[in-house]
Amino acid sequence: MNKSYCPVGACKSGDILAVDVYNSQGALVAVKNTVINQSILNTFRNMGIEGVWILCEPDKISSANKQDAFQKFHADYINNICIVEGITKDIISGRGINLSQLDFLSDSILNDIRNCKYLLEFLDSIKDYSSYTYTHSLNVGFYSALISKWLNCPLHQIKDIIKSGLLHDLGKTKIPVALLEKKERLPLEEFECMKRHALYGYNLIKDLEELSFDIKMAVLMHHEREDGSGYPLNLKGNRLNLNTKVVSIADTYDAITSERPYKKAETPFKAFKILLAECLSTYDVYILNVFIKNLSYHYIGSKVRYNSGEVGEIVHIPLHNITKPIVRINGSLVDLSREKNLRISSFI
Repeated sequence: MNKSYCPVGACKSGDILAVDVYNSQGALVAVKNTVINQSILNTFRNMGIEGVWILCEPDKISSANKQDAFQKFHADYINNICIVEGITKDIISGRGINLSQLDFLSDSILNDIRNCKYLLEFLDSIKDYSSYTYTHSLNVGFYSALISKWLNCPLHQIKDIIKSGLLHDLGKTKIPVALLEKKERLPLEEFECMKRHALYGYNLIKDLEELSFDIKMAVLMHHEREDGSGYPLNLKGNRLNLNTKVVSIADTYDAITSERPYKKAETPFKAFKILLAECLSTYDVYILNVFIKNLSYHYIGSKVRYNSGEVGEIVHIPLHNITKPIVRINGSLVDLSREKNLRISSFI
């Protein structure tokens, strides 16, 4: 059987829990395989539990072999990287934009995010793929699609935001490769050169009538920040459109969780911690919370390795402490918020 996240308000008597349910303090409320009844639903509501994982009939992808599903994702992913590269080279050569290819990419991403859990597992497994500029742009397209979907944006806006993600780093093609791949911290002069990629990208597409104004602004402003600390114009949040706000979060998350010449890839939970602890004033708080909350749900049930070398499973992610899930290790439940020396080092 497959599992699906279900808001408590949409649950009904007879549904079966796929995962143990905990309250906001981490106390066990109901064990998996419990058949939900009205009394249990009332308990969930009274405790402020917003949603649970329930068993559901296998869908199209879960009935197939997982390896086959990953192989299909991989084949589509490689093809889509080639398309991103082709679109980019057309633009920088002055041939304009292949709008049909860009539409194909956005439709392909929309189709893939319907299988969100498998997609996220795949993206986590391919973070160190070569051609970072193009893979990063494709990944940001995926994360932007998820965020805009979780924000309940209309379909036409989701597609527009996806295209913003796919094109956001277009200007990096104008930055020397040696600078992009430099392992050391960039001195001020070189960092100023790197920052110009946002303006370079905008200049490449500003006259393309096929692209919306919101896409062009996202390419120009995806490094602007809510508090005005970003670049190139130091604009504050009230001057930034939704495309920009979404893409900036997707861009940062993928950068944190990807392998680069100058840093190792961090786990999703380390990325959550960085975004929440260090970046809360720089991103739209509502959008950031929607992203982290919904993304974290999909890691319940994931197999992980800890810095101790032990292997376990994520069983609960407290809403009040998303970066410190409750895990099962050797049959025992462990609250990572109470274990200062234990942390998730990788996903398996």
